[in-house]
Amino acid sequence: MELCCVRAWRVHLDWCHITYVCNQVLVSVSGVLQLDIRAQKMIERIQIVLEATEEMRI
Repeated sequence: MELCCVRAWRVHLDWCHITYVCNQVLVSVSGVLQLDIRAQKMIERIQIVLEATEEMRI
């Protein structure tokens, strides 16, 4: 799941779009995993990376 999110982010370089894609991936598996804590932490890590990259681009 994490690799899919990062790949989409690299292609689009769009904060809103990658957040949406990651959330959609998690939503699609939430019926099985009940959106466990690991999934939430994964989103937090991705957002931290995106924030750091945005700062470097400026």
